[in-house]
Amino acid sequence: MFKIILLIIFNIPLFSQWKEIESPIVYTGAQEIHNSNGMISAYGFHDIYFSFDSWKTYNKSNISSVDSIGIIIKCIYYNEKIYILVNDSQAYSGKHGLYVSTDKGNSWNIVDSVLQKRKIIDFEINNNGFHFLTEDVYSFQNNELIYDSYGGYVNYKNNEIKKEVHNYYNTNKKDSMRIYGRSIVLSKGKIIIIDAALTQGSGQFSHKVLVSEDDGDVFIHRSKGLFEELLSTYCVTGDTLIVAKNFINFTTDFGKTWQKNISKQGSVFGQGAFSLTYHKNHIFVSNIQGQVHRSSDLGINWTKIIDNINYSSMSLSSDENYVYFASPWGILLSNDLGETIIDAPIFAKSGNYQLSQYNDILYLISDGRGIFKNLGLNLGWKIFNDSLYKNLFMQSSIYVKDSLILTGYSANGNISYSKNYGKTWNSSKLSGGTTYVSYVFINKERFFALSFNRGINYSDDFGETWLNWNEVNKSLPSLNFTSILNYNDTLFAGTTDSGVKFSIDNGDSWKSISDDDTIKNQRIEHIAKNNNVIIASSNGKSLFKSEDYGKTWKIIENYQNNGSNRKLINYKENFFVYTNDGFYFSTNNGNDWTKNDSGIEQFNNSKNWIFKDLILYDRNIVICFYQGIFTLPLSELGIEYTSIEKTEERNYLYTFPPFPQPTKQVVKISTYWDSALPFTVDDVEIYNLAGIKINIENKLSINKETNYNGHIIWDTSSEQAGIYIVNIKHGTETRTQKVMVEK
Repeated sequence: MFKIILLIIFNIPLFSQWKEIESPIVYTGAQEIHNSNGMISAYGFHDIYFSFDSWKTYNKSNISSVDSIGIIIKCIYYNEKIYILVNDSQAYSGKHGLYVSTDKGNSWNIVDSVLQKRKIIDFEINNNGFHFLTEDVYSFQNNELIYDSYGGYVNYKNNEIKKEVHNYYNTNKKDSMRIYGRSIVLSKGKIIIIDAALTQGSGQFSHKVLVSEDDGDVFIHRSKGLFEELLSTYCVTGDTLIVAKNFINFTTDFGKTWQKNISKQGSVFGQGAFSLTYHKNHIFVSNIQGQVHRSSDLGINWTKIIDNINYSSMSLSSDENYVYFASPWGILLSNDLGETIIDAPIFAKSGNYQLSQYNDILYLISDGRGIFKNLGLNLGWKIFNDSLYKNLFMQSSIYVKDSLILTGYSANGNISYSKNYGKTWNSSKLSGGTTYVSYVFINKERFFALSFNRGINYSDDFGETWLNWNEVNKSLPSLNFTSILNYNDTLFAGTTDSGVKFSIDNGDSWKSISDDDTIKNQRIEHIAKNNNVIIASSNGKSLFKSEDYGKTWKIIENYQNNGSNRKLINYKENFFVYTNDGFYFSTNNGNDWTKNDSGIEQFNNSKNWIFKDLILYDRNIVICFYQGIFTLPLSELGIEYTSIEKTEERNYLYTFPPFPQPTKQVVKISTYWDSALPFTVDDVEIYNLAGIKINIENKLSINKETNYNGHIIWDTSSEQAGIYIVNIKHGTETRTQKVMVEK
């Protein structure tokens, strides 16, 4: 019997587990920060940190114990219990509702399944139980609107709903109207509902403050004299309610009368107040430009205490000792009214985003916190440029080639790039409205930036200016690409609706690789190629294969994947795919496929944003998830890897052809160089065809436009007609250009 068992064991295919490597460790940030009964909580989409001693010590909650949780939107500490309200959204869908933890965040339970039937917008707690602000829940049946529940105020205590109020009394219009709002506040026996939202609106949807002085039986409209069309933030201190958007409005009698203070500094509110807090008789207000101002006289005079666009909009909170400033890139605190501000020492794994590999270095963009580089899977990470990447928008993509590093942003059309291995950086912006950059690529010194809504963007001057391919080629059908692959100087691109395109002129023109109906109208996400074999992945469950360089195609029938394809790569005849169903690989040009997701099963069928990238690095397959990076050696899949010799780190130098050609007087050579090194006329030598170095003293100059580019200018008026060789040496690099002089 023992021999039979052994035989069975050794005939089962055994694969090694994927192993997690350490993600970069960064200062953690938060979307919101909140003071609740002595507990300071800081929370983002799915992470929550809390402290009872002003961040001297802190804990991270185990939110993962809640299945398919939505986004955390509020946290309250009451009677030694922690409550969180989570809501779903279009981007991060999940279960909504109110959850409670009795063990400081280690485990969570739904408060009451009955409450899940209502869409809770905000909540507060006191001795009278829970106070909820809800919105309508409705559906359509046979084209008829059916309300499952009406929005408004709900009082819940002892596991049952005690009170529901759906309407308020409008003292201006003298009638009853539906309760809508975004925030609920309890103060001095009053229940206050505030429409603290930036959404557009009019009438009952704007500048609304509702107050109940009888435990929620009746709500009265108290916005008469409130001088804002829209509200964006608020705070309460004692009997003073402060609301703001473009200036400060406040009331000391719960909305019966309002006063307005207009700032003497127009920049205080910028494009609108983002967050307010009241601390030691001072108002602190943040705006969406990354500024925080302080006022000691309810908004008449202001002092700027933070002016750093790197932090973008900051959520504010305070207690009796500290004022707190939170952004997705760090949490700050101050105990002297903002005169000195320090980092709260809260560290966490970074939110991983996308990888790029060049030579023996692995690069990682990490959710707005910077670019990190890894010199070996067991050697950890090093920040590449922290200050540049603390930005309002999340970087979506990175590509590294030689000394060039190109990054794109998932919103706002911004591009950041370096031409000297990340020593110095520059930024530019894609033209034409809002652009969502999904993919960046470099080929033959041309920068490419693909966007979801504006097709192919490219730059031929190292990112300074950008053109849009569809606008340049208006007479041709528009193109919208998902990815680009370079194979032997031919570019292959996946498209959103027209299969695979290719280009032999570095993207100036594109042709369909095939008229085969199998692929020509498909959305193709990624392409991988081995000699004449091309495999393309759809955004669904299918893989397409061509064995004749793209002329004819077929669907791979024995690829039994049950989830959407996320990324496809290959090494020679070995092809690798990560899907929402797990990791698949083929060692024979896609003829047969095997699944191996041991160690990463927890990510199967997860939300699309969880998976980020798949790449080959250091003889390993590397899968990048938002919450972790996992590796599997190729050797454990039976794949032998032939190492590629590492290219030494070189200085950057690029020259364009001289102009005008031929020349009679002055010739110019547009040049880009490594800004980390000086660039002078001593770097330039000129020879005639006999190999004799000519005298260029007082005839050669360099016109520097920036610290990394300009023109080499040579006065040829005293030279004989003929061909000359301009030799340019800069650090480790040498470039030559021919100049034709005529008389």
